[in-house]
Amino acid sequence: MFKVGLSTCDKEITQSLFDDYKKASLDCAEICLSTDAYKSFDIKRSVAYAKNSGININSYHLPYSLANISKKEYADESVALYSEDIR
Repeated sequence: MFKVGLSTCDKEITQSLFDDYKKASLDCAEICLSTDAYKSFDIKRSVAYAKNSGININSYHLPYSLANISKKEYADESVALYSEDIR
């Protein structure tokens, strides 16, 4: 059977959000943020919220508007910017 999930797009990511997802019988979620929200986003806290609710984070959308891959040196900077979140 397929797992059912929902995106966090346009939602405030809180413990209550993942509790509500679980109450709605969801199994997983994808993290999706606006560029502005990404700047202050705490991925470790959000993953802890999800785990506390029994929700699996199955994807994390990086805000591509902050990335620039037009030249190799810019691409390297973008990878460096996101490397901690990717880990």
